[in-house]
Amino acid sequence: MRNISFFLIACIITFLIILTYDCGAKAADPQKQTGKPFIKIREVTSTIETAQKFHNKIVGKFRKKNPTIQSTFSLWMLHSSRFNKWRGYKNVHTILDSGILPDDVMLCMDGNGGRFDLNEARAISRAGRKVGIWGWYLADKETRPSMHVCTNRLGNAFRKLPADAHNLIEWYSMNSNSHRLNMGNLYVAGKLMRNPRADARAALRKFIAGAFGRNQK
Repeated sequence: MRNISFFLIACIITFLIILTYDCGAKAADPQKQTGKPFIKIREVTSTIETAQKFHNKIVGKFRKKNPTIQSTFSLWMLHSSRFNKWRGYKNVHTILDSGILPDDVMLCMDGNGGRFDLNEARAISRAGRKVGIWGWYLADKETRPSMHVCTNRLGNAFRKLPADAHNLIEWYSMNSNSHRLNMGNLYVAGKLMRNPRADARAALRKFIAGAFGRNQK
């Protein structure tokens, strides 16, 4: 683990250096006379190809310790203009057609707020890859920890999943940032994962009865 930690730290430092533009630092003597920067770092654009290659490097390091681990490349928020740091991404076919990721790498779809793209899931499955979903803002919100139970949000997200979703989805990650304050949400989400048509409020009542007693309202 120590070697992996050193590698990740080195990668982060290298990444920051690459993204640093001309530092413009001037030295006293000949550099100052010429007006050229003391150090000039070449500007490099971070592309979606860079992200995939970085993924492969990290997985390679982990597999030296455990050759059987599985990995997933995340598509989270890549469709959003807010997260356009990885240039060149158009849709899931950008990844599927690049040939950079090994065949055993799963692709994790963006499930932000209950989002589910059936065509995207089918394209990933047809390519022979397993499909995961990174659910976010469903069971809690990292900036607002509370005991609020999102029955409507969870119920709507799972209810709209198509009938064949269970044949397409390998796993569904439910966000949990509230440090056990959102146990009710996680329980309801677990019930809905087993039966997307289940009554979210009924599941919540069952959780309350189990956790606090049947007489609680």
